[in-house]
Amino acid sequence: MLISLSSSILHVFPARCIRPGLAAACLFGLGAGHTAAAADLSAEYEWKPVRIGAGGFVTGLVLHPEDPAIRYCRTDVGNAYRWDEQAQEWFPMVIRTASGGLPESAAVAPSRGGVTALATDPNDKKVVLMARPFKFSGDLKLDAIKGTVFRSDDGGRSFVGSDLNVPMNSNGSGRNVGERLAVDPNDGRIVFFGSQGAGLWKSVNGGLAWTQVTGGGAPEASADILGVRYDKVDTQKSIIYVVLAGKGILQSLDGGVNWEDITAGRDGADKIANVTVDALGNLYVPVAKRPSEMWKKTRAGEWTSSPVSLGSSGNSLLSVAVDPANPERLFAIGSGGAQSRSLDGGKTWEFLGNTFVFANSVGWMPQHVNGSPLGWRSNGGIYFDARGNLWAPQGNEGVLTTRPSADNSESREHPLQWTISSKGIEEFVVQDVVIPPGGGDRAVVSTEDATAIFVDNPDEFTARKATLQDQLISNGLGLAVCPNDGKFVAVASADVNHTKSGKDYSGYSTDGGRTWTHFASCPPGAKSGNLAISRREGWGEGEDHIVWYPTQSKPPYWSHDGGKTWTMGQGFPLKENGAMDKIAGYWVFALKQRTLVADPAIADRFLLYFPWKGYYLSEDGGKNWAPVPDSNLPDGGHHAQIAANPHVRGEFWFADGWEGGMKHGLWLSSDGGLTYSRVEGVDNAVTLAVGKGPNVPGAIYFYGRLANDPAWGVFRSEDKGRTWDRISYYPTGLLDVPSRMAASQDTAGLVYIGFNGNTCVYGKPRGATTGKGD
Repeated sequence: MLISLSSSILHVFPARCIRPGLAAACLFGLGAGHTAAAADLSAEYEWKPVRIGAGGFVTGLVLHPEDPAIRYCRTDVGNAYRWDEQAQEWFPMVIRTASGGLPESAAVAPSRGGVTALATDPNDKKVVLMARPFKFSGDLKLDAIKGTVFRSDDGGRSFVGSDLNVPMNSNGSGRNVGERLAVDPNDGRIVFFGSQGAGLWKSVNGGLAWTQVTGGGAPEASADILGVRYDKVDTQKSIIYVVLAGKGILQSLDGGVNWEDITAGRDGADKIANVTVDALGNLYVPVAKRPSEMWKKTRAGEWTSSPVSLGSSGNSLLSVAVDPANPERLFAIGSGGAQSRSLDGGKTWEFLGNTFVFANSVGWMPQHVNGSPLGWRSNGGIYFDARGNLWAPQGNEGVLTTRPSADNSESREHPLQWTISSKGIEEFVVQDVVIPPGGGDRAVVSTEDATAIFVDNPDEFTARKATLQDQLISNGLGLAVCPNDGKFVAVASADVNHTKSGKDYSGYSTDGGRTWTHFASCPPGAKSGNLAISRREGWGEGEDHIVWYPTQSKPPYWSHDGGKTWTMGQGFPLKENGAMDKIAGYWVFALKQRTLVADPAIADRFLLYFPWKGYYLSEDGGKNWAPVPDSNLPDGGHHAQIAANPHVRGEFWFADGWEGGMKHGLWLSSDGGLTYSRVEGVDNAVTLAVGKGPNVPGAIYFYGRLANDPAWGVFRSEDKGRTWDRISYYPTGLLDVPSRMAASQDTAGLVYIGFNGNTCVYGKPRGATTGKGD
């Protein structure tokens, strides 16, 4: 059926005005041309990172050869970090603040990215170079900016840009096999960068200006380069090695003028991983085949080969580290964390275990301290620092370190004990975040690698993962809270990216996210998705009415028994395979599409937006759905989001999201979501939330950009979008694309923002206190 003007929704009005004198705005929507920025309140706000700890994948680590306290790490989709020895903490470098970070030209808009490569100058401890891609929204037409190298002369606190502009992919193949960027150990002005598909580049002024290296056997202009390494022969001469993806290694003896393929004809040259050069000029070449082997080339050009034992774990050899005090002692690591040691320069190897064994724990993901975690850990290699400590960047825990014993007593039975050193690193891809009403400043966060995480205190590392998944990685997507019982929280999660088994780890909490129970079942074939929970009206715990909107363009399912059983909703055109026909829905888990919402004022009333050709209403708990005609919502919102105002009956807000919308901005409905009006003066709205403001219970917050202000940031309105107050530019300086926002219903101005690779930040007015709730 079609929704008509006689639909029952009209019986719930009039809507309540939120300020005296705004009756016209409440009755007739927003007047044209009245939106304006009221004040810049960013100085009155305090923003901090939410302390969860690590997450994601730290893909690379660079240690200064003279001072191991100078170290940097990079991640695949998040930030790069510098270590602060005094604070004993990592600090992000891909930021833009009043005191430093990247140049203003790099902050034209939020950008997905990660970091492709890092390099230090062996002769200048203050210099660090960073290669970073830019992935702006395609809707902004900024695609001419691809990726570049930045230079810092103050240890990563501030950077200047360069003229390089080539495609980069920090989350692509080969991201964990060492650095593509290297500074000449005899001349800090000379820098080489190996691109991903655009050949080899050289700078003669410290990384500020670049030219492509051609001729003399140099890599092709379209070559994909995995790594660049230097061997310092003496104070005048160096050997340069360039690793070509799938092809082998080139060597130059004359500073990059001429090149020779030194692995031509060798079986396995197409499987070379993270190569290492020791102080004696020996080149160690891990060959990632099974069984794995290591090639060793001396400076004189002599080659040897030896098998490397990595057990039966399925690991292939990834990286080798050479003890700076004993070049005969080597440690090797496999692609999943298996470790081996050699005491004769790589001729023979002793297997030390399949996985990392931890000496401490990150609270959200309890490690098996002093015992095998029995879990695969992707990693970015193994490295010795100048003091003899081993380091390993990796997935989930972040950066690990250990000091191998002087007597080499480690064995498979007594493996290396790795300490997690990741304070300050936050690299989750956040899919959703909620602040349950009545819970104070506590929040629940869902991420791509963990089902759900309960944040008890955003300033302390006390977060806990939901006890729902029994494997390392699962993709938590949608979170939902019961509108009139903030203690009932649900999450949809499944293994859709790790092993792609589709195994379901969805569930619910009856105590605001502290403890969790699996749903008794899930919709047939559902692989995570969005959830919405009806307000309770005549039913209690165990009888909740829930709608589940799965990925893969499947129609929504409903449950009226708290998730024990699920039934497909009716009213959608379907293909033979069960997917929706002529309606493009939530087709892939990576979308930040949060377009299923429960009406907080009316039980069993749900709204659902589809990116293409569909906006539907159900008034019977998800059983039956009907299209809503003439809603005025734009098509194409792949990352669109809807939020309901729990304090104003019938008020709904829509943001078209990061990318894909045929029109951009913010829309408001005051008739229960039947028709929307575009809020004038808002050019872009990536994510949004409704929560308590200083003067009204239902303020609207969004991350985006106003028409009369080109600077991106976070804005708040207490008058239905007629005026906006800026409460932040880039929160904590992060240039990442926000994925989800939540605003507290209890604490005025408290906002959480999730990101696509930097976990979360939270903000509140300076001096404001937040309660702990129930």
